[in-house]
Amino acid sequence: MGALGMNSGIQDAGNLAEKLGRVWRGEADASLLDRYDRQRRTVAHEIIQAMSTANFKRVTERDPAVRQQNRDEMRRICEDPERHRDYMLQTSMIASVRRAATIE
Repeated sequence: MGALGMNSGIQDAGNLAEKLGRVWRGEADASLLDRYDRQRRTVAHEIIQAMSTANFKRVTERDPAVRQQNRDEMRRICEDPERHRDYMLQTSMIASVRRAATIE
């Protein structure tokens, strides 16, 4: 929901291509691909799945009061520079690339 599958797939392809290239050039052994698996699974579980679920709930919410709460929360995010930056890092999936890089 929200193009997260496509965007995460592009990130996965870049991550995997970098690792495959290193293995192919002899700069690393095939165990590097295990790191890719750990990174992908962690990011998919911690970030992609959580964001997709939240997006789906927001889009399908029928209660006008809850919808208004969601809009109010978005306004608060937009008005707070730190929260706004964090929100943009999450929705642009930059945070997921950074998270993956921390996984050995």
